[in-house]
Amino acid sequence: MAAVNAYPSVAQFSGVAKEVTPGTPVAMTATLLTDSFTWKDTPTWLDDKAYRGVMGNDSFNVIQGVEYCDISCGGPVFADTIGYPLGNLLGDITTTGSSAPYTSVISLLNPTSAAPTAQPTTHTLTQYYGPTATVGARVFPSACFSQIVFEFNAATGLLTWTGKANSWVSAAASARPTAAPSGVLPQAAWVGLMGLGGTAVGAPITSLKTAKITITRELENEFTVNGTQNPLVIFRGGLSVAFDATFIAQNEAVYTDMIQNTQPQVQFVFATGAGASATTVQFDMQKAAFTSAAPDFSAKTVNWSVSGKGVFNTTNVGTSGGLAPFQATLKNAVAANTYV
Repeated sequence: MAAVNAYPSVAQFSGVAKEVTPGTPVAMTATLLTDSFTWKDTPTWLDDKAYRGVMGNDSFNVIQGVEYCDISCGGPVFADTIGYPLGNLLGDITTTGSSAPYTSVISLLNPTSAAPTAQPTTHTLTQYYGPTATVGARVFPSACFSQIVFEFNAATGLLTWTGKANSWVSAAASARPTAAPSGVLPQAAWVGLMGLGGTAVGAPITSLKTAKITITRELENEFTVNGTQNPLVIFRGGLSVAFDATFIAQNEAVYTDMIQNTQPQVQFVFATGAGASATTVQFDMQKAAFTSAAPDFSAKTVNWSVSGKGVFNTTNVGTSGGLAPFQATLKNAVAANTYV
């Protein structure tokens, strides 16, 4: 009996690289360290149902139309590689520092004279999973994220992320990739600090139990009559940021923020290490509108369950200026011009 030709799912890995030209694949330059990576190439199908004088009214020919790929991925947040999906989604990055740790401030790219289209960098995503002949991997050019969700639960888990993206239809990688994960550790949720009505240092709050931040970007696959099935461009539109959180009800502060429409500053900081190996993942909303706050009696303690959104402001902007509802700051050993 011949050996079974099968591939272990646990041996998969994913990678990322920024593109110089959108849609031109680039070999992975960083291992993305996801614990989920699923994709589906999605051609449209054009049916020829012209009558042929027979007892049928279904497809006499099936023609393949335009196509793209849907991608979902995610895993623990690593302070070095999370800059790739964040830079892809938001677009404006300023990195400072002459040596590690560098500080990268990531915000919404707004139109400027140098970048009037305000379109962030595209990336090539790579997945090694085995079946692709010779190389074992597929690449996903012109990848554009439409959503990133950060979640953390102090009692049970790590700081995690999930993302959704579109790309051109996948292709076999040009060469077999190699996983090369960095030594950066993921962030435990309990190490996080929260600021409410100020920074985590200036206005700390210790009652946060769980939180979720959802950053959503409008995407549209723009197809044209140009002899190719892939989109001419995957165009990025407007950005929105929403949040959900659960607090131990030590007082009515978050309820007051909602009912009085206070729109306080909200900051989350996850920092570990020291010196050149120090890492930080920080999320800022200078104006956070609490749109719902209700008591939750499902646990042993009374909790507050809240929801809200980031409000556009002039503080959370990057070098492109304008307005933005959210800003992320990373401290790591990744130098300037790496992510985008």
